[in-house]
Amino acid sequence: MDDNGQTIPVSWHLDWQARKENKASARFSIYTPTRQENIMSEIRIVIAQRGWVFVGRVYREEYEIVIRDAVGVRRWGTTRGLGELRSGPTSATVLDEAGTVRLHPLQIVGQIDVNQAAWEEHLDHGPPPPVV
Repeated sequence: MDDNGQTIPVSWHLDWQARKENKASARFSIYTPTRQENIMSEIRIVIAQRGWVFVGRVYREEYEIVIRDAVGVRRWGTTRGLGELRSGPTSATVLDEAGTVRLHPLQIVGQIDVNQAAWEEHLDHGPPPPVV
């Protein structure tokens, strides 16, 4: 633990060859995670567990996948499957504002690259700025 009572992640490595020779050897290092985030990200369709489908700007942060300006796809509205949405929503597609979605990386089933210009106008850009 550090001075603030936070647990410090430690990475252990055991040298199995040295152990076989009865010369036990182990080394460890302290892993200090850093918060990394892409400055700009592409718009993608993200397929999550349990049938959830989102479209938004996908960022990879320290321990999670973050989808900003996200919309949830309630109804695909396609005739040729989900991949049809890569060129933008159809007239029958139903989108719901979702804001910022945070998922554990293991919750992601797949991602589909999309036509950026076709999706830009359909993303949830949040509430309009206040009028002053």
